[in-house]
Parts: sequence; C-alpha cells; structure tokens
Amino acid sequence: MAIIGVGLLLFALLIGNIQNFLQGLGRRWLETSLRRRDVEQWMSHRHLPDELRK
Repeated sequence: MAIIGVGLLLFALLIGNIQNFLQGLGRRWLETSLRRRDVEQWMSHRHLPDELRK
C-alpha cells in the first residue's frame, strides 16, 4: 500500500510539473507576441522603410 501511495504521489507531482511547464510556454508565447505587436506598431508610427523593419 505504501508503494502504491508513493507512486500516486510521484505521478501527481509529475502531472503538476508538466502543467506548470505548459503554462510557462503559453505565457512566454503571449509575451513574445505582445512584444512583436508593440514593435510593429512603433515601426508603423515612425514610418520606417521596409528594409529597416526586416
């Protein structure tokens, strides 16, 4: 019974770590997309030529 309990505990910890990892990926993706949008807006506002935008 103790082995089963420890196994379930370790499995729950693994699932929790995977969930935190996936949330971190989503958060990083969102921050990157917001930063990219802000830079695009700034470049558009400054009327930068396409060569500089790339």
